Amino acid sequence: MAEKLPEWVKTSMDYERWKRGEGSLNIQAPAGATPSIKQYDYSKYICTACRSVGTPKKVTKGSFWIEIVLWLFMIVPGLIYSIWRLTTKYNACPICQNPTMIPLSSPMGKQLLEQSS
Repeated sequence: MAEKLPEWVKTSMDYERWKRGEGSLNIQAPAGATPSIKQYDYSKYICTACRSVGTPKKVTKGSFWIEIVLWLFMIVPGLIYSIWRLTTKYNACPICQNPTMIPLSSPMGKQLLEQSS
């Protein structure tokens, strides 16, 4: 993506911070120039399955209601089920629920964003 940027962007401080993965690329064009790239918040993530851009959602496997029933009737299975649920949490796409979110600042994230635009 850096090869497609105009020279005034490559010399800006925002671009240098963005290359190091420190925040978003917020570009202000100088007078008379028009930016040739879209502005994205590179602290977000992109889903490799559905290509949606956003913040991952924390998902816990299992059912809260089954956990309650197991705790009410049987303490040992309730404990085992609770431990299993706590250890199977993952960050998922808020749209398709797949655990395939990657940072937009990664090389593959930039490539997927470019392909989906």
